Amino acid sequence: MSSTATKKVSSGPLLWTNLLIIWVVWGSTYMGIRFSTETIPPFLASGTRFLTAFVIMIVLTSIIRGPGTLRLTPREFATACFLGVALLGVGLGTVGLAQAYVPTGIMALIIASTPLTIVIWRRVTGDRPPLLTLIGVVVGLAGIGWMLLPGGTRPVSGTDGDVVFWSVMVLISSTIWATASFFSSRMPTPTDSFALTTYELLSGGVVLLVVGLVVGERVSLAEISLR
Repeated sequence: MSSTATKKVSSGPLLWTNLLIIWVVWGSTYMGIRFSTETIPPFLASGTRFLTAFVIMIVLTSIIRGPGTLRLTPREFATACFLGVALLGVGLGTVGLAQAYVPTGIMALIIASTPLTIVIWRRVTGDRPPLLTLIGVVVGLAGIGWMLLPGGTRPVSGTDGDVVFWSVMVLISSTIWATASFFSSRMPTPTDSFALTTYELLSGGVVLLVVGLVVGERVSLAEISLR
């Protein structure tokens, strides 16, 4: 058996393992947001989560890559902060608000429409995605639209109109996420992914905490659920 064939065979289990991890870890993110926002205001909940992850990433990056990895140029730092605000502040911040109205499963499916934005930007920038890719994206988006028809979902709270409104807001934030991700490759981002993630968590967490305090969110430690 050739080395190429061996590589193809061995990549199968690894591919499905990685996909399973994404399904479980990424999918459970929205369940975690739902549970946390039951007793903690959404902006403060997300901001605290990201800043906690920021501290953990500083420690891990310093141990694994060395403290010098966290030293960035001003342009790299600005790009990392911009991406943190766009991806985490706007993207997941909106998700935290919408969880009060939109079922978790629907939320995850809407965000799964992100490839549509990527395909659109590929077309705009001169790339030509395969026809099968375009068909798959259109079919997926049509399915999401069908699920959001009045009566097609059961609101967590509020009305069907609330579900549709917040679903659209999540779709917009997902579009912003995809756009920022697509153009990040053309920006002066840090060469080390650990450093990039660290400062994204910092900027996203700070923005969400500030917004939460400005809009009057407050939290009582006695009311926080450990679920």
